[in-house]
Amino acid sequence: MTFIEASFSGASALKAVRFFGDVQQLSYKCFCDATALESIVIPDGVRVIPENCFAGCASLASVTLPANLEQIDGSAFSGTTALSHIEFPEGLKGIGGGAFSGSGITEAVLPASVERINMNAFSSCDSLARLDLSSTAITSLFEPASSLPSLTEILLPQGLESGDGVLPCDSQVEHLVIPDGVTEFSINGNSSFYPNEALKSVVWPVSLKSGRGFGAA
Repeated sequence: MTFIEASFSGASALKAVRFFGDVQQLSYKCFCDATALESIVIPDGVRVIPENCFAGCASLASVTLPANLEQIDGSAFSGTTALSHIEFPEGLKGIGGGAFSGSGITEAVLPASVERINMNAFSSCDSLARLDLSSTAITSLFEPASSLPSLTEILLPQGLESGDGVLPCDSQVEHLVIPDGVTEFSINGNSSFYPNEALKSVVWPVSLKSGRGFGAA
């Protein structure tokens, strides 16, 4: 069973959804702006959560991701301000740009299977305090998040080789450890505009050949 594009988009009175049968595919904007939707259990047959699938679901407080999930596309959960917690299943490989932008999550711990996070996947998550990427298979990061005023801890992938714009400009992170093996790293672009005033210490690996953006920290 599959859903057509924007099947329940704008269904402002929809509070809950139950799936029956063999559901394998959701659609672009499937539940977009279903502002009263409070909870959903996504069937295990679903491997990809499409772009904008749950965007703007401001009341969505409980999401169970499918065990076989491989990809969360761009802006899939953007604007889900009531969503404070979500468990990411082992087997998830990628998270698209802006996937959780403006959501209410307080912590994101990604599994070892994750290979990529696109730009601003976790941007403008005002309550996000901890971002743990340490177990992932990510080797390159480019601005995974911006504007995280509550962030106090970020754990980078142990296999990271390069990172650009890694630390949000307004975070409260005081201590940053750059993993061994990283050769190029920047906490942000132009340090004149991105102060990172909370940052007090940085652990540099001997492998690092190029580092920038620390000037105003």
